[in-house]
Amino acid sequence: MLIEKLGDKLTPDILKGGISYRPASFSFSALRWGCLLSGLGIGLLVGFSIVYFTNPPKYNTVSIIYGASVLLGGGLGLLVSYLVEANKMKKEKDS
Repeated sequence: MLIEKLGDKLTPDILKGGISYRPASFSFSALRWGCLLSGLGIGLLVGFSIVYFTNPPKYNTVSIIYGASVLLGGGLGLLVSYLVEANKMKKEKDS
């Protein structure tokens, strides 16, 4: 089925240099998890600092502060991970 789809596109000139297979040399899953978990940790620390220094009067406010800080920290961690991945991919593409 693949040969039929290639049709006229497969010419001897394409295969002149040989077939090269270059597997992905770097997996970004560890980077994603590391940035996510460190972002969550920083979010918890920021949330704790806000609660500690402001002494909010209600329990609901404390839970909102912690939740927002953790989600914001995790989102920023994933954003940093994406930027690092995009930068590495751009460098590999230019090489």
